[in-house]
Amino acid sequence: MNNVQKGCQRDKDILRDIERLGVLTSAQVAALHFPFAYGDKKAAQRLKRLHDLKLLKRCYTSTDRSYAYYTSQKSGRLEHLIAVNWVYIHTLNGLQSWQTIYRWEDEKDYKFVRADAFFGLSNKFTGQVEYSFVEVDRSKNTFDKIVKYNDLYESNIWESESWVQTAKKFPSILCVCEEASRCRLVERLIASENRNGLTFKVYHLPEMISEVTARWIR
Repeated sequence: MNNVQKGCQRDKDILRDIERLGVLTSAQVAALHFPFAYGDKKAAQRLKRLHDLKLLKRCYTSTDRSYAYYTSQKSGRLEHLIAVNWVYIHTLNGLQSWQTIYRWEDEKDYKFVRADAFFGLSNKFTGQVEYSFVEVDRSKNTFDKIVKYNDLYESNIWESESWVQTAKKFPSILCVCEEASRCRLVERLIASENRNGLTFKVYHLPEMISEVTARWIR
């Protein structure tokens, strides 16, 4: 495959990922398809080209002052979806050699709680899958997800899900917050409200993004 063919294939892969994930920023496309120094600049060039060819639409985002690209209709929760996709990219970048992403689903509804995402990491050697719910917190409202996931666990509704057959245990819950102060609040709530000892993990979204984009630091 020559360089022109490689470029065409990469463009197809970019379009496929934007269609699949709903929206991606230039930095996110760089993380997925140009993971090298100055990859952010290369991604911006290719995305502009695809936009000029009318294969992509774009709009300006307020979170990181860059363009977000999509293929059909702009999401009504654009900034939130971008944040969720950062969690996906961070997860992808953190895979060990023996791991693969077994599944990734957006907005999984379990009656007691609607997760922003649900995914499983498969062990290539054992075949076991570790599942996780994702909760991206961008508001200043009352954080009630600790109670809701404990309610879900006690309801046993989740036991009828197909993924239970390959699960080692009840999924962990990744709580991803935009503000560091919010992370500390969630950690306090976990200590006081996690009555079933479920596995909650708290992440600061800007730190996750920095880990992904660190390779661009010159």
